[in-house]
Amino acid sequence: MNLHAAWFDDFSDGDAAGWQTGPGNFSVVNQNYVLSGIDAVNIDEAIFAFFPEVFGSTTSVRGQMLIEGTNPNGDIGIIARLDPQNGNAYVLTQDVSGDWVISVFEFFASADELQPDPSNILPNATSDVMLQIDISGVDSATQLDLWVWDPAVPMPSTPTFSVTDTLNSGINGGFAGIAYAEDANDGEGVFCYVMASATNFVESADFDSSGIVAGPDFLTWQRGFGGAGLLATGDASLDRQVGTVDRLIWESQFGGAPPSPSLGLAATVPEPSSLALLALSALSVGLTVRGRRW
Repeated sequence: MNLHAAWFDDFSDGDAAGWQTGPGNFSVVNQNYVLSGIDAVNIDEAIFAFFPEVFGSTTSVRGQMLIEGTNPNGDIGIIARLDPQNGNAYVLTQDVSGDWVISVFEFFASADELQPDPSNILPNATSDVMLQIDISGVDSATQLDLWVWDPAVPMPSTPTFSVTDTLNSGINGGFAGIAYAEDANDGEGVFCYVMASATNFVESADFDSSGIVAGPDFLTWQRGFGGAGLLATGDASLDRQVGTVDRLIWESQFGGAPPSPSLGLAATVPEPSSLALLALSALSVGLTVRGRRW
């Protein structure tokens, strides 16, 4: 397969058809994508969905999401290096209690867990939460940097958790996507936007690309505030909206050089097409897991 540089989807195109074939539903009301259990009897299902563009050894996946429903329970997260043919994947999830974990699936075996420091105090997933996973290297030299934070504040300057997966024996490339695992009936995983890139996502308030975050960048943010936008119009947080968090990022970077930009900052990052999303849903049907444990 050809490597794809980057993709972004905030579900703003209103195209419901591409997401309704599989175990997920597009919400026309709030323009979000929702994963939930499809078996009313089984209350321990795990549902995967992915965009069918393969990435190589370097991958960055980022998303804003929350758990809701009449009985909010479960785990919600993002997927990297997914191979649906053999079950290989890295899955970063957070649950409603604030716990989070990176699960490693190899060849459809039970998931191994690379457990982060449990002393971390992190956002509760019943409100919006940001997750990002950056992966580089292959086999026993695979490096994972994991980020969990509140979307109302800038992305932390250092990863929440980093680990080298010395036991990796084949999770070296694949698809990016999303996941939800229920702990009780009626829970839902709601995804506001999801994005993936072959280089790491960073938040930059250098809106004029001058190499330094300064006063003119604030004026750019001020002009764009309240609307849709990209880096050049005041979007530092990569959500394609210009809002308060973008000003907070500008404040935190003012007077210095921004982080190195990635492909995720470019205006050319495509949104998945309707045809590709239809393929996503169709492929994800086979990835509904019953009796899971993350």
